[in-house]
Amino acid sequence: MKSPDCKQRSADSGTTDRPDDWRTFRLDRITHPAATGARATRTEVPGHDPAAFLEARSLEATPVFVADVIIDAVRDDLHRWSASSGGSLTDLPAGQCHWQSAPDTLDWLTMNLVRLHRPFTIETPVALADHVAAVAARLEGNRARRTAQKRERFARSSTEHLRPGVRHSTPARRNTTTPPTINAMPSARSAVAGSPRASTPTSAAPTVPMPVQIA
Repeated sequence: MKSPDCKQRSADSGTTDRPDDWRTFRLDRITHPAATGARATRTEVPGHDPAAFLEARSLEATPVFVADVIIDAVRDDLHRWSASSGGSLTDLPAGQCHWQSAPDTLDWLTMNLVRLHRPFTIETPVALADHVAAVAARLEGNRARRTAQKRERFARSSTEHLRPGVRHSTPARRNTTTPPTINAMPSARSAVAGSPRASTPTSAAPTVPMPVQIA
């Protein structure tokens, strides 16, 4: 719609009335509409095509490009991706296809290529290739910083116990050696009731062979 206060703002600023002073609004975001009493002169949309006018106005602030990209996949495997990305796909030899995008911004084209999850080569424009490389460098830099932070936290936690004046308990070490076997069989003498040495185990005296003289 055309701004109803266009003439008032022009008079206040000393400028002339602008015929292209249009405003666009999202109807689904308008809540609690109320009449204010202001009135605007009904004016035809430039070009008499509201959809084309809105599309042109939304893209005029940011330059748009048409991308030519070689994708390492056949067209039949990219139906779902191409349905939301727009443009056209053409099969090429060696299991590849050519994607020609619809005119769009560098950010939107880059997002479409990121969610492709397939190897690709950007033929044109050079601005898109440079933009994708810059985004990849930022992502790689973020990954490197996160890795360095993890290593720093690990090194800090590993040297925490070396600080002076800080007492740390040492965990008990497990005894992995096999305990000695104790023979619990009582000796013959310890079994005799009333024996003063009943509690002391003794071993039996060795048998010594006696010499026998034969006449």
